[in-house]
Amino acid sequence: MRFAHAAVAAFLAGGAAGWLWPAKAQEPQQPMPGQQMQAMPQQHMPMDTPTSIGSVQAVCTGVGQGAEDDPRWASFPIRLEFSNKGAQYLSGVHVDLSSAGGKPLGSLDCDGPWVLLGVSPGTYKVSATLLAQPGGGTASTTFTTAASGQKRVGLQFPLAQNQ
Repeated sequence: MRFAHAAVAAFLAGGAAGWLWPAKAQEPQQPMPGQQMQAMPQQHMPMDTPTSIGSVQAVCTGVGQGAEDDPRWASFPIRLEFSNKGAQYLSGVHVDLSSAGGKPLGSLDCDGPWVLLGVSPGTYKVSATLLAQPGGGTASTTFTTAASGQKRVGLQFPLAQNQ
């Protein structure tokens, strides 16, 4: 019986201590004077949220109710689409975007089957590596923006169609 009383007392004391002295979140690390923060080489994209990757606006989307028909996406001149041999959408890709001359413009990871790019008129290279499925490999292409509207750029991976 004494053990039960001691356990209850310890529990209550711990709760009171936590209420009186709450834990504090760790402060974000700031660079030392004279140092600069290093940019992340790639960014994991949140779904359905326009995000700047370098000088390019990008959106990871294509999944969920209403995502495919969202009117915000019409203003993006490029829609990258990831699929298998059966033209079924695939998700979970790492994307590298560069200029036609090979200058890196940005990298990102996307959990959706589409990446929308807000690029200036011109020619670009894109390479996508399938992260979510073993054996997916890498697909690459070069594309030029359309004079108007949105251009669909398909990247097909050498995976069999799902049954």
